[in-house]
Amino acid sequence: MIHLIQLSQAPQLSPRTPQQPAPTPPRSRLRWRALLTLSLLCMLLLVPAAPATAGGADVALVLLPAPNVSVAPGGIITYEIKLQNFGRSGARHVLVEMPYDPQLVQVLDVQFEHKKDVVGSAGPDRVRMTFDGVQGTGIVRKAYLRMQVLPDVPIGTVINMWAGYGWDSAGGGSRAGLSSNAAPVVVLEQDMSSEWAWMAVDPAQAPAGTLFQFYTNRLLPGERTVVELIAPYGTRRFEQKATVNDRGEFWFEVKSHSLPPGLFTLGIRGERSNLTAAVNFEVTQE
Repeated sequence: MIHLIQLSQAPQLSPRTPQQPAPTPPRSRLRWRALLTLSLLCMLLLVPAAPATAGGADVALVLLPAPNVSVAPGGIITYEIKLQNFGRSGARHVLVEMPYDPQLVQVLDVQFEHKKDVVGSAGPDRVRMTFDGVQGTGIVRKAYLRMQVLPDVPIGTVINMWAGYGWDSAGGGSRAGLSSNAAPVVVLEQDMSSEWAWMAVDPAQAPAGTLFQFYTNRLLPGERTVVELIAPYGTRRFEQKATVNDRGEFWFEVKSHSLPPGLFTLGIRGERSNLTAAVNFEVTQE
């Protein structure tokens, strides 16, 4: 059953000069994480301690926006907030905080799948949610947060979104200062979505023998990856597994000496998030 919590609309904003802000740089995001860590720790201290048991919770938080590439001015973005526990025991409470820019979006409502999950507070630039009893290995809990883009947001503006979170474990102890994946959406003339998360390649087209370099910042911080090369003749999985850094960034290189001319796709999948970033590149004749 879906439980809907309607939030009051943001106050009318005064006119502002159109501008196209750059995406939130990693340093700014780290400052947000530091502030959210203090906030979440304060909230967790208010939760009574649980008797310690074997194991502990290990919760991942994934944000899935829809649409996930672009949204029109005045359009609505629905963020699926997906929690999954990979630990041997569960979390008694998971606290999630999503900061946002009130000059770009306003919160409409939040829908929860579990009746005990609630909005803790909704401030002028953030929403706090509490998920109760995320118990059991592999258990998944979801909520859906709807935001409306303000109608005067300029084309080309990037709406950056991510969430900080923490929990107190049924096995004793707590964690705070963790981060979801980044889930930016750009404001364009129409809504657009993609099956894959964004990834860049340099160069996008080059002769055999070129070193192709890939980059994405859309995966979960600290998760391990599976990398596959999709070629006209089949799919090749690279044996080595690498870890995403603490900012959700991942780099990869492909040496094309042994690749025949043709169009290829490199896909990088996060093992915890199940997000796949992918991009096409072309190997040409030397």
